[in-house]
Amino acid sequence: MRGMTLLEVALAVAILSILAGAVLPFQSLMTKRARGLVLHETLREIRRAIDRYRDDHSEIDSGPTRKLFKLVYPATWEDLTQAGYLRRVPKDPMTGERIWKIVPFPGFRAEQGQVGEPGGIFDVRSSSEETAIDGSRFDEW
Repeated sequence: MRGMTLLEVALAVAILSILAGAVLPFQSLMTKRARGLVLHETLREIRRAIDRYRDDHSEIDSGPTRKLFKLVYPATWEDLTQAGYLRRVPKDPMTGERIWKIVPFPGFRAEQGQVGEPGGIFDVRSSSEETAIDGSRFDEW
């Protein structure tokens, strides 16, 4: 019976170490990509809820052209959750917390024939300042 020599064991350990070192950065990249996909889906879910709230609470102006809209956006997260548009505020997959950057409604938008009070939740963005694998920042999505 012949066993392995110390040189063969050392060579096998060196080869396995090199392979493991090559796989770890790839695994980190795939984890970041997966979290980015979850962020896309979460943002889509929140934005749909905001749009449904706006559609249900906004009004057509009673003027002769009936082109102006009075847009109403949710003032707080509670407006979305208590009315059933969201079950709860989702966690930001990049930070693991229920903290989001809120983009408020800018108010009157004459070029689009829309009026509304400034403020409210117009859009949301991740609160993470990390960079995605495509080079963009998660808080700009």
